[in-house]
Amino acid sequence: MRRAAKTLALAVGLGLALGFGLLACAHAQSPREHALLLVARGDLVHGIEELEHLRDAHPDDPRAWIDLGHAYELAHHFDEALAAYDHAADVAPSRPEGPREGGLRAAAWGDFAAAKPRLLAAIERHDDEPETFHGLGYVLLALGDHAGARRAYLAGLATSKGKDDATCVLGLATLAVAEDDGTEALKWYDELARRRPRVAAAPLGRAWALGRLHRVDEALAALDDAASLGARDGDVAKLRKWIETQRVK
Repeated sequence: MRRAAKTLALAVGLGLALGFGLLACAHAQSPREHALLLVARGDLVHGIEELEHLRDAHPDDPRAWIDLGHAYELAHHFDEALAAYDHAADVAPSRPEGPREGGLRAAAWGDFAAAKPRLLAAIERHDDEPETFHGLGYVLLALGDHAGARRAYLAGLATSKGKDDATCVLGLATLAVAEDDGTEALKWYDELARRRPRVAAAPLGRAWALGRLHRVDEALAALDDAASLGARDGDVAKLRKWIETQRVK
């Protein structure tokens, strides 16, 4: 079920990216665009066939292997997908794209043992994408390495793109929740709210943190903010009930 949900997200992302790319370009479709369009439309057999031809024509292009890996993944050929991402890493040994893609996709499937070394390899290749560090933090947190997860998230924020990133901020907030640390959670959910003021996760997290600190009235106000930003009714109701139990007698 987890893999099916993640491959659906990949398909939606591929379709949107391809659609925007085609709308932005007035030229005729390239062979790659045609193959990706087939994949996005669900014609995996012919899309994979065309992507395999492109891979054979450009075996040293990591993008060709990554495109093929995405298609294999959508076809639920996960071992072949991971092998394709690893080939992308092999043909461009100084570039981070191959191990990054393999690591992030394996993490999305829940295969943390496969994800960890690939994400570390991407970072060793001087990857400066915050999503790579967020992926590593997520994997390490899932494996119980809280200190390693914190280092990964902080390193992501220290990259050249980290000042605009929200994923590593959310990772640090999530880590604080996992450690039942209301003060640290509030710090990072406040930062998330600053960076992404229209995202319901920020006030929802603030509500939990404030409740944990027994600042009940502030927590309920944050919860109202979360509801106004589209937080799910069930999540709001469940959290409201818990917050009411945190009033200091």
